[in-house]
Amino acid sequence: MGVSDGFRVSESGYGRLAALLLWLAWVCGMATHGAQAYSSGLSCVLLCFPVLVLAVALLRGGRLVRIPAPMWFCLLAGGGYFLVRCAMSYNVYDAWNEAVHVLAAAVFYLAGFLYAPSKDEKGWLLRAAGAAVLLQVVAMAVVSLGDVPTPLGRPLFSLEGTLNVAHSLFGYKNFTAAFLVVSGAFALTYALVEGGRRSLGWWAVALVSFAVSFCCSSRAPWMLVPLAVAVACCFWLLARVLAGKRAVAAGMCLAFLVLAGTVGVSVLLAQEGGAGRFAHWLDSHDRLYLSSLALDAGERALWFGNGARSFVWEVLPESWAKHAPNYAHNEYLQMFADYGLTGCMLLLSALAVHVWLGLQRLGCEDGKRPALVAAALAGFVMMALYAGLDFVWHSMGLLAMSAFFAGVLAAPCKLPLRAESKAGRGVLTAVCVAVLAGLAFLSVMLFPAWCRQWSYASLVGSSASVQARASALSRVVGGYKDPLVVNAYVRLMVEAVPSSASWEEGVRRLDESLSYNPKYLYNAALKADLLDRLGRFREAESVYRRLHVRGGIVHSGIYPWRPVYALHLADWGMSLVQSDPDAALSLLQAALPLMSGMVDSWAPRQSQLRLSPEEEVKARKMLQATIWYLQTSGASPDDAWKAPAAAGEQGALYQSR
Repeated sequence: MGVSDGFRVSESGYGRLAALLLWLAWVCGMATHGAQAYSSGLSCVLLCFPVLVLAVALLRGGRLVRIPAPMWFCLLAGGGYFLVRCAMSYNVYDAWNEAVHVLAAAVFYLAGFLYAPSKDEKGWLLRAAGAAVLLQVVAMAVVSLGDVPTPLGRPLFSLEGTLNVAHSLFGYKNFTAAFLVVSGAFALTYALVEGGRRSLGWWAVALVSFAVSFCCSSRAPWMLVPLAVAVACCFWLLARVLAGKRAVAAGMCLAFLVLAGTVGVSVLLAQEGGAGRFAHWLDSHDRLYLSSLALDAGERALWFGNGARSFVWEVLPESWAKHAPNYAHNEYLQMFADYGLTGCMLLLSALAVHVWLGLQRLGCEDGKRPALVAAALAGFVMMALYAGLDFVWHSMGLLAMSAFFAGVLAAPCKLPLRAESKAGRGVLTAVCVAVLAGLAFLSVMLFPAWCRQWSYASLVGSSASVQARASALSRVVGGYKDPLVVNAYVRLMVEAVPSSASWEEGVRRLDESLSYNPKYLYNAALKADLLDRLGRFREAESVYRRLHVRGGIVHSGIYPWRPVYALHLADWGMSLVQSDPDAALSLLQAALPLMSGMVDSWAPRQSQLRLSPEEEVKARKMLQATIWYLQTSGASPDDAWKAPAAAGEQGALYQSR
């Protein structure tokens, strides 16, 4: 039975409605999606609608071309594996965020597959791509002309500040650059292969995308735009060769670009310090060091990884970078750390299979398909290359583009097109229902927090009091226990109401948040600080023992662990001067050598230090005087406090590095 026997889903009203809803979800995902899990809430809700429309179309007898075996494997085995690993992750809220990515990728993958065989005589794809690029350009102009502190209500809560600085529709300049470079590669390839007057629109999209990408304050376009042009010419050449057409112009363009690139790189490396500058560019933001950390983390859980979005919490105790790592800046190594060798092989296999499928379909004689397939190949390859340099697939907008390109490459084009069987449509309907159920669950978990955070976001950067901000944030954390947001709330709460009751409430909130990510070290440190304030020093010590690497304290570039611990020991020791002078002497002697550099000029906001440099000098003198007093009084150090509170909790925090 052919696809024409019954209405085609992609060319029906259902298909057009689903496409419009999907485009809206894509654009809104760029504008609202960030590192915090709640930022996925709106995307979850919006993605439900096109999936529902598609499921209804299939139930009403809509037809589609036969789904090839590799696509079934990616949808069922690949998607299933990543969703299962998300469900098993100890990092609950970040895993929910990752699950939204997986489900969104499946939806856009299917969208690309359904679109590829359609005729699209009105050029809807060109309009969609052009509108998205235009929106990015307008958003960049608006941000550059006015003070736009955060993109669409994403306040800076914690470590993930790189995704919360307004730039365009995206909250990160490198994402904007990646979008424009990949869009330019797609449009340029489409224009070159299609040719004629029909390609003028694609030429305009390509030129605007490439030109604006250089205004993103990112260094990547200076290397990747020439590479994108070379990739476009490569697939233009392949398309003409496979179609049996003359390819002299395409070959000459590609040869010129390769020659120019070789000469340019040679000149750069030949200059004094050129090799060093090139190496520095490749290693910006400690990329090579982060890669080594990702490899180490992956080796500790070789086959199945440490869990979704676990990279930062696995490497944080061992990182010696100046700033806390948020991503590996290499999606393949991050995949290895989070999902293990199994996930990494699934990803690499999917990339290789879809490139192979795309090359097979380049010679297709079905109307626009050669241009579409060549463009999808160029975009797919560019995004895959970009993923080796940055965490582009952690942006829902960029991941959706990759998935759409992959769907286009997977769609068969050999005429006559065969329709999917009734059983296959049934399985696909079941997949749609499962995806819809997953999106509905995540919407319930995340969308209310996305709505409530607006009241807090409106106060960020304003002159609102601490009490007002704490009250606004309390409405967010009421049903949303993400450790990042709880950390921000507790810090505001104890500042707004510095009392024993608020400290007790803070400990309770932090304990609850740590059940959603036991390795969120900042909340553990904040909990220990509050326990110190409450005089519960033994409990605080049991927490501090877990905040270390073997042999010493975590590097203070990530968090001022050493001075924080010194304060803890000093407070505890001073409280025991009268009741237990031997223990007090041991504690103060351990604190004194650690009490230096109490205020680090680039310590993160999570720091709970309460001493200025002048106060530090006074504190050191007071400790020295107290130690002298205890020694002259006949006290001898009692190190019993160093004994483990429980099996496996003994730490090395009282040691010096």
